[in-house]
Amino acid sequence: MIKNWNPFFLIWLTILIVSCSGQRLESSSLSENNELLSNRRFDYEGKGMQPTIGVKAILSVNEVEYIEGVPKRGDIILFRHPKNLDIFLVKRIIGLPNEQVLMSDEMVWIDDKRIQESYLTTSANYSGEWSLGEEEYFVLGDNRNYSSDSHLWGGVPFQNIIGKITAVCDNISPDSCEIFEDQTYDAIPQP
Repeated sequence: MIKNWNPFFLIWLTILIVSCSGQRLESSSLSENNELLSNRRFDYEGKGMQPTIGVKAILSVNEVEYIEGVPKRGDIILFRHPKNLDIFLVKRIIGLPNEQVLMSDEMVWIDDKRIQESYLTTSANYSGEWSLGEEEYFVLGDNRNYSSDSHLWGGVPFQNIIGKITAVCDNISPDSCEIFEDQTYDAIPQP
């Protein structure tokens, strides 16, 4: 039931409850299991994640997701650009540490296994091959031909990842939020 609630309403409700109890809390929300999570609002603008995320959107970023857990294939993340730490980007994780990524004939292959990407509306018009290091992630925008991502500048180090995008709200109508479900890839087993 809590799944369909506006995540920003949950953030403010939690702040109100904690404020009334005399404790201080910056920004937080409740998960489906009523766990306290640290979230940050991020105002997004760009074409690289269309159609999953509109040109202008309000995102909820879970900053504690990867403190104990690890990023998974399909997670949409907020991170610092590996070549310029002042730039923040939002992309989808495609490749995991120590994997080989191949883009050929408008398809993505991980360690010689093709992945199915049902969220794409257009295929990439580029190709290439990349080898990821120990703590590197290969990220791509869902709007492949209009995205500055790993196909241009390589892997993203783990330490650059700020958090996982958990919800997206339309910039025009913030009351209409979509909670992101984990993306699964049948062709490739998760480590």
